[in-house]
Amino acid sequence: MSRILIVDDSWLVRTTVSQMLTDEGHEVSEAINGVEAIESLEIDVPDCLLLDLSMPEMDGFELLAEIKKQEMKVPVLIFSTETNKTTLKKCSELGATGFVKKPPEIEDIRNALLYALSGEES
Repeated sequence: MSRILIVDDSWLVRTTVSQMLTDEGHEVSEAINGVEAIESLEIDVPDCLLLDLSMPEMDGFELLAEIKKQEMKVPVLIFSTETNKTTLKKCSELGATGFVKKPPEIEDIRNALLYALSGEES
């Protein structure tokens, strides 16, 4: 299956989603914020990134901007409770591939991953 990096400051969210994805056959790694995610991305770029927006040190918006700046080719699914149009537009402008609303349902994650990994442009 695919290699997925979960970037979220919540241990509970990372653990829950990691287990869901592992059960689906994916290889999962985790980062607690954007700083850790950048360090991980510099070593190995996963097939997809699940990204929370609200985190300490480097939030999801800052990480998206850094990924775009460095021209990293990785689909990014925003994984957040923030669903207003302004947030969605900003994420899209920064290169996000899609959105999964928290709390997650495995079917929503599965569908978003299928889309993100298909390589289709949004």
